[in-house]
Amino acid sequence: LGITQAVKAADLAVYTEDDGSVCGESWVLSKITDRFSYQVHHVPHLPDVAITDFRDIRQHRYEQASEEWPIGRHYCRATVSLSDGRDRSIFYLIEEGQGFASIGDNVE
Repeated sequence: LGITQAVKAADLAVYTEDDGSVCGESWVLSKITDRFSYQVHHVPHLPDVAITDFRDIRQHRYEQASEEWPIGRHYCRATVSLSDGRDRSIFYLIEEGQGFASIGDNVE
């Protein structure tokens, strides 16, 4: 059929070179994979590709919550392998306490 099916982050074999931060947690990678898949299927003229693997997952900055900045933020980067064989760098943000109805964290 030639149609590539999106791979769920939880199905990925190994996350290599994870620095142990929240950036590499499976719920974060799953959220990124799901949002990427949504964009591919709902934005015209994007190639039909899926994320197949995450590597070199790093937190490159952390801003702790304070009175001045009440939301803690983790700034992350990783390399993803796509189903077309290409690798791409991605950058994402995890905001503490900003999940649905302020429960849990949010990934942007």
